[in-house]
Amino acid sequence: MTNSMWLRAVLGFLVAPITPRLLAAILAAPFRIEAIGFDLRELSEAAWIIGLSAVLGYPITVVFGVPLFIFLRSRDWNG
Repeated sequence: MTNSMWLRAVLGFLVAPITPRLLAAILAAPFRIEAIGFDLRELSEAAWIIGLSAVLGYPITVVFGVPLFIFLRSRDWNG
């Protein structure tokens, strides 16, 4: 495996667990009923959601994703 493929795999494992909540926080911001704009409370709620996603997502990725990735790579089952 070349260096660029390893770099892509590492970046994927770093970015993937937090991406869904980050996208949800960004997309949900304009649709708040009570919100007129982005105030400090809404930013802190978005930061809390993203932080919770990181706390839950990264350990699951390390426990399940990395071993599964190594297993599938060892069998040459590439997507």
